[in-house]
Amino acid sequence: MKAFLEISIGEAEPSKLLINLYSETCPRTVLNFTTLLTRKAPNGYLNSKFHRLIPSFMIQGGDFSHGDGTGGKSIYGDSFDDENFEKRHETRGTLSMANSGRNTNGSQFFITFRKTQHLDGKHVVFGSVDMEDAESVRLLKCLEEINVGPNDVPRTNLTIVGGGVIKMQIQKQVEESVAVDNDEIDLDDENEEDSKPAAIEEEEEPVINPNSKKGKLQERLRKLKMKMNQSRQLNKKEVLSEGDRLGSKEAADKYRKQTNKQDKQRKEQDLMEVHGKSTIMKNLDKKQKQAMMQSGDESLYRVMKKEETKERTRYSTRDYHNPEGQFRLYENNIKSVRAGYLDTSEKDPDDIESEQDKLRERDGAKRLAAEMKRRSEKSERNKRKKQQEFDGEDVSYINKRNKRFNEKIARNYDAHTAEIRQNLERGTAL
Repeated sequence: MKAFLEISIGEAEPSKLLINLYSETCPRTVLNFTTLLTRKAPNGYLNSKFHRLIPSFMIQGGDFSHGDGTGGKSIYGDSFDDENFEKRHETRGTLSMANSGRNTNGSQFFITFRKTQHLDGKHVVFGSVDMEDAESVRLLKCLEEINVGPNDVPRTNLTIVGGGVIKMQIQKQVEESVAVDNDEIDLDDENEEDSKPAAIEEEEEPVINPNSKKGKLQERLRKLKMKMNQSRQLNKKEVLSEGDRLGSKEAADKYRKQTNKQDKQRKEQDLMEVHGKSTIMKNLDKKQKQAMMQSGDESLYRVMKKEETKERTRYSTRDYHNPEGQFRLYENNIKSVRAGYLDTSEKDPDDIESEQDKLRERDGAKRLAAEMKRRSEKSERNKRKKQQEFDGEDVSYINKRNKRFNEKIARNYDAHTAEIRQNLERGTAL
């Protein structure tokens, strides 16, 4: 099921935000949303405003009674229970229910601007923004860039001026028309309706001399059509054979690595043949040559990996005021003392539970002790390292922050003040 919100930013013309609704997994929550979408405030979403916006996190609305996050109610009463937590806050544009605790869903909802794993199991996800729609992607980005004031209230009015459910019949017709437009055009196929007029025209047209210019062009066109059809058949055959050959994940990974290696070697040979004797190639270092020979999928993989690392390390584990940083700290702690798998396939079912408890308690204590010892040793190593750095240099700072500031000053001004400093040290300054 699909729905849409028409959102007006200030006095600008409203833009449409397309939403995919998960009616199969959360029918009650979706029904609550779509019903309120057709009602006007103070009984529905129409003419209500988004009252809370946190950049790089989410935007919240649905409080059509008070407009400050303290009002709103569902079609089932003041609130209704959490339906399920099957869907996760995995991507940008996730549509989820806001609440004040477990089983307190009303009318308020929020749309995320990024992956928010710490909300899983606490808020019901019942939809997502259609990220394939260009207008929806652009509108979501504009909403994220709105300035906010105290209490995360947007400084510009963000009003829901329209909305509704896209009828499935219309949606199906649109998808079928798009599918027809995307079908491959076969140059040799002709409709039955056009076959008879074409035959009549061929009978009426005079015979073209094959040695004439027009005849040669038609012959070339016929051969080109035959080659195109032959290429299509060969491509389909190769796709089917490749699917049979790469049935398992291991085989597919091995084939991908082998193909990437061959492409890299071929590009390296082509690059050396074309630019091997040029002065530009001689001046390039190893990293620049590797970048020039890098395949497209490898380059894309590196960029995606870099973005994932950037997103993962965006919040420090020492940031105690940020839930994302605390979630990372929790994951690190769990990973360091994670329990192993206990094989009970050959044991008596009556003894499994008691034996599991004993082994779990003993192994857990060992893991915890080993982890505490590792952290203590790491802390001691860091202290010794800092002390060695402190003892081995002239101290010109009072703390770490002052040290960094002095380094910035030296980096920017040492080259310009060297002569003045030397004169001051010699006592010859004017």
